[in-house]
Amino acid sequence: MILGLLWSCSAVNEEQRERSIREYRLAVAMYRDEHNTQGAIVAVSRALRSDPNNAEAHRLLGIILGTDGRYAEAEPHLRRCVELLAQEAAQDPAKEYDLADARNTLAAVLLNLGRDEETIAVLQPVIGNYHFPDQHLPLANLGLAMLHQRRFQEAADVLDRAVVNRPDFCVGYYRLGEARYRLGDFGRALEALDRALDPRYTGCDRNQAAYRARGEVHARLHQLEAAQADFERCRDLDPRSQDGHECETQLRSLGASAPAPGGP
Repeated sequence: MILGLLWSCSAVNEEQRERSIREYRLAVAMYRDEHNTQGAIVAVSRALRSDPNNAEAHRLLGIILGTDGRYAEAEPHLRRCVELLAQEAAQDPAKEYDLADARNTLAAVLLNLGRDEETIAVLQPVIGNYHFPDQHLPLANLGLAMLHQRRFQEAADVLDRAVVNRPDFCVGYYRLGEARYRLGDFGRALEALDRALDPRYTGCDRNQAAYRARGEVHARLHQLEAAQADFERCRDLDPRSQDGHECETQLRSLGASAPAPGGP
């Protein structure tokens, strides 16, 4: 069991450290090149048995588990990675980027565990950190935590900064659209969601949640044909997901409220 790994403070000799590095590199190759998730988990677990203080191995295992939706298992590995990298960065400023990246990854896992206050605390050292130029990522996570807390104006302000930092950031525009919708600013919400679904950027036009959100905005603006088109696209992307079910419900509602053929 992954969580059964013991993180010892005992000294690790050079042979163990080198073995851990070899196993970590094998795990990276298996995960990124071969897409062999289970093999990568086995290899990176061996790396941690050889050297429990291998920060990169903790980070890789946390990423693999988090990507697989196993957030509770991922969290302690990412937290340990942050602790180890903080120690390293205190001695070597070149580690600051890795530390900020690990904190942002931990924040993403905490978001999925519903721990919004912890998410915000973890992100504080990352926001505005010049060692981490990819500021759109922590800003988007901070904005989502604030959305969860219904701090809609603060969320919109943060997400505005995210998309300024990265103008092709589709997820950032989607979350910004959600914040503006919750504020009742439907016109600007629609602008943000149009950007979120911009087909010029790879994958943006497959964001099911953004189609659902834009359909809701169109419906509030009484643009029923546009709302129907968005809800249909949302449903068809994945009828079994929560967004797919919600879009199907919205379509039924639109059908019930539409005037009968030949009616006024």
